[in-house]
Amino acid sequence: MPISRIFIGLLVVSAFADAFLPTHSFLETSYRGHQSRHKLTTRACEAGTVLSSFNRRQLFATSSLAAGAWGASPSLGLAMSDAAPIGYKDLPVSVGGVSIPVSIWYPVDEGDRSATAAPAQAKYPHKISVGKIATLLTRGQLSVPSFVGPSTSLKSGIRVVQGAAHSEGRPAVVFAHGYLGSRYDMMHVCEDLASKGFVVAAPELPESLAAGFEPNDDTTRPAIVAATLNALRLNYATSSDVGIFGHSA
Repeated sequence: MPISRIFIGLLVVSAFADAFLPTHSFLETSYRGHQSRHKLTTRACEAGTVLSSFNRRQLFATSSLAAGAWGASPSLGLAMSDAAPIGYKDLPVSVGGVSIPVSIWYPVDEGDRSATAAPAQAKYPHKISVGKIATLLTRGQLSVPSFVGPSTSLKSGIRVVQGAAHSEGRPAVVFAHGYLGSRYDMMHVCEDLASKGFVVAAPELPESLAAGFEPNDDTTRPAIVAATLNALRLNYATSSDVGIFGHSA
C-alpha cells in the first residue's frame, strides 16, 4: 500500500478520534487521575495575569489510543449548579484580509436577568480539517480534499448564555492554543476563568487543526493575538490588565 494512503488513513482516524476526545477532555481526565503525566495549572491574580502550564499531546495521531484508554471524561469546570452563568460570543477578527474565528467567554452583566433562564449547557460547533493537518505536517507536499474531516459539538462545562449582556472594565485573558490544537482545547478553563471575572478570548491560530480559515503570510500568531486584544478593548472595554496562556508544551 502506498505510504501516502497509509498517512491519509492515520490522519482521518486520528482526526475522528480527536472529534470525540478533544484535547481539553484528555487534559481534564489527566488532571483528575493522571497528574503525574499531564499537569495543568491555572492561576489568576488580582492584577489579571494568568499563568498556565501543561504538558500537551505532541503527536495528535495517538489520540485514537487515548480515546480507547480513557473514554469519556468528567468536566474540569465548576458544577453547573455552583457556577455563575457566563456569556459566550463568536467574535471574528480580520487579519490580512482573512476572517479569523475567535471565541469569547465573559462575565454576564448582573442586570441581564435572561442569563438565569438560559439552557444549562451550551454547544460549540467544531469541525476538524484533515486537509490542514496534512498540509502542516507535510509542508504542503500532500493534498487531502477539504470535505474530509469530522464535525462535532462540544458541550460547555458550566451554564453558558449565548450573547448575554456583558460588564465592562474586566481584565482580559487570551488563550493561544498549541500546534495542531484549536480554540476549544482548554474551553473549560476559559469558562472557569470567565466565571471568576475575566473576559477570555480564544482565537484560531495558523497551526490549528480546525477548519476555520486558510492561513496566509499575514495571519501570524502575533498579528492574530494583537487583533484579538484590540477587539476585546473595542467590544468589551476591558481593563489594561492582560494575561495570556497556552501555546505548545
